[in-house]
Amino acid sequence: MEPEHRHRSEPGLAEELRAIRACGMLATVGLVIRQNGAVLILKRRADDFMPNLWEVPGGHVDPGESIEEAAARELQEETGWRLLSLGPLVSVFEYDGEGARTREWNFEVAAAMNTPLLHPEHQASRWVTAATLHRYRMTPDMHALLKLALGGALEKG
Repeated sequence: MEPEHRHRSEPGLAEELRAIRACGMLATVGLVIRQNGAVLILKRRADDFMPNLWEVPGGHVDPGESIEEAAARELQEETGWRLLSLGPLVSVFEYDGEGARTREWNFEVAAAMNTPLLHPEHQASRWVTAATLHRYRMTPDMHALLKLALGGALEKG
């Protein structure tokens, strides 16, 4: 699925979430966090699914959770930060995840930031810019998301 830039209402997302779960897919949320023209990325552990790849913070949407609830929980778990708001949808992509096809919704978020605290799933964090993106190994879908996010499409003036 190609990356998309669009807004969706929470009811529309809830319906889509129910539909993908009904067909046996998993749901994840990715969080695009900006600071000074850069986006936060985290490096996965060497012994985990997708070892040593860089990604935006995020993770599975648990049963009974809304997208926003999952975003708030994952942000807290992976950075120690509190979600202030769930912003525009930056992209949606699908991949073969741990045991099932997975759809990932990636949102720009506003966070109450302090020093990042790494979750045990990650071994490092970086603020990546358009000029430094090529230095980090990641999936093609994650690269496309970051290229879109760093391309200024969502920059606030």
